[in-house]
Amino acid sequence: LFLGPLLLLFLGLLLFGPANRHTANDNTSGVVCVLETALALPAELRSKVAFVLFDHEELGLFGSAGFAAKHPAARRDAFVLNLDCVCDGDAVLLALPRRCPPELYALLEASFLPDGEKQVLLSRAGHTFYPSDQVSFRRGVAVAAFRRTRRGMLYLSRIHTARDTVFDVRNIVFIRGSLLRAAARLV
Repeated sequence: LFLGPLLLLFLGLLLFGPANRHTANDNTSGVVCVLETALALPAELRSKVAFVLFDHEELGLFGSAGFAAKHPAARRDAFVLNLDCVCDGDAVLLALPRRCPPELYALLEASFLPDGEKQVLLSRAGHTFYPSDQVSFRRGVAVAAFRRTRRGMLYLSRIHTARDTVFDVRNIVFIRGSLLRAAARLV
């Protein structure tokens, strides 16, 4: 009897309630990484790369889906890197599309180089499920930093909680360097 109104109240608070002030990893880290990369991009490469920030990912990918619907060529052909939750973990995962073109795989493999502190994992859809803005694009790739359990399982830590306060600048520096290498190879 009371379950319906309680569920409705819970969903209303989830969607329209107070915002979580603790978003260091999800996704302040992605925004900072995009801005840092844009600022560091050499002038001669700026006409070859676009930086787009999407909104409403948590509410159903509305920003990226809307952009992809208005730009079908980008949805079909653009190489899109989605930086999501990149600052809390030393295993940097690149979640590739199921039918990742070989040239895209080679570009990412040559650009995201392990550095001793950071491990890089390239994984195709079907082996990895990462539901974020990249799924709106045929050649979309998610980039995220994960922690490892003692048994080697990957997990995102602390997102959507008051404990989302970890912001490892080393991850920003590592990913920015990888993105700059990828941009240089696109020429």
